[in-house]
This record gives sequence, structure tokens and C-alpha cells, in this order.
Amino acid sequence: ALAGLARLQNSEYKLESLSRSSATPMSSGLALERLRMARKDMENDEWGEAAALLDTVAEQARRDGDTARETLALLERARCAKMMGDDAQAFQRYRRILTNPEAPSSIAGLAQLEAALLAVRNDQPEAFDTTLAERTLPSTNPVSGALRILQGELSSPDQITDLIRELPAYLRNDVLLTASVTAFARGELDVAREFHQQCLEASNPEGEWPAPWARRLAPELAP
Repeated sequence: ALAGLARLQNSEYKLESLSRSSATPMSSGLALERLRMARKDMENDEWGEAAALLDTVAEQARRDGDTARETLALLERARCAKMMGDDAQAFQRYRRILTNPEAPSSIAGLAQLEAALLAVRNDQPEAFDTTLAERTLPSTNPVSGALRILQGELSSPDQITDLIRELPAYLRNDVLLTASVTAFARGELDVAREFHQQCLEASNPEGEWPAPWARRLAPELAP
């Protein structure tokens, strides 16, 4: 069901779960194949090719009224935009998810976290506030703890480590990168480097999101 979409890291499981949860004409065949092709392109650092496929999937899903598939494609498309250095396009895709009241909370939660994290990284407080205001997540949403890090409610390494221990394994690298970017924004470079390294180590396989973006940010953390 849609809860299986929350990770969005294991592409085959993700796509099979989406297929079971959707009953639109796009559920069979072409859309799933395009999503798999896009994921393969992303794994091969072919972000432009992946973006084109994802735009096609998102548009067709919108026409079919398949919100789950549309927002999934938009989330992956936002990630492609970030990897291509087009943060404005990334924000645009994230906000299309967040302003869609029918977007599954699993996908909306990740979109809100990733958009807020991008705003912190870019020192855009207005974009950060807008992102948080666009969606109210239930406290049970797995990304709620990561948002508390971004909002400064959890700031010490010990607090963050305790939070990570309580999280499902699939979300730990997202939270570790959140902790790294937040520490970097505060000027705590040693802490940022430590959490950054832990993010990469927790990513299995190594191309699992957000590891590609973490590697793109690595030069900023160089001693």
C-alpha cells in the first residue's frame, strides 16, 4: 500500500508497491517501465535523461488522476533538478507535492523534508518558512524528527544520535544528512563532517538517496 512508498530508496519494492496501490490505466506497463528506466538513469548519474522520463510520467499521471504516481515522479524529478544544480526547479516540484491535498503523506513528508533541507543549505529562511507552512505533517510521520533538527529543537549530537537509533533503518541516512547540513549552517564543521560521513556509510547501496546529493555537497566540507 502507500505506506510502502515512504522509503523511496529501493526502486523495485517502491514500484511494485505503487502498482498494487493504483488502479488507473497507467498502472500496467509503460509508466512503471519509465519509472524503472528513470531510476536506472539516476543510478548512472544521467540526471537529464531521468528528468525527461519523470516529467512524462508525472504529466500522464496528472491526466489520469493518479496522484500517487504523479507525486512520486515529482519527488524523483526534484532530486534530479538538485543534482543538475537547478534548485528553483527542485523547489517548484516539491511545492507541487506539498500543495496537493491528495498527495500521500509518505511522499509529502519526504518532499517537505528535502525542500526544507535545501532551503537551509541555501540560506533561504523565507523558503524554509514557506515550506513548513505548506503542509502540517502528523507527529507520527517518520520525518517529523528530522524536521525538529531543522527547526533547532534537536541540536546536540547526542540528541540526534538518540533520534536516529529510534528510526527505521531506511530513514537514517536522510536524517544524518539533515544533521550534517544543519550543523554546517551553524558553522559546526567537525560535526557536519561526522554526520556527512555517517550518511554515506548508512547508504546501502551507495547510490541510495540522499547519498548522491551528499557526495555533491562534500567539497563544501573539505578541511
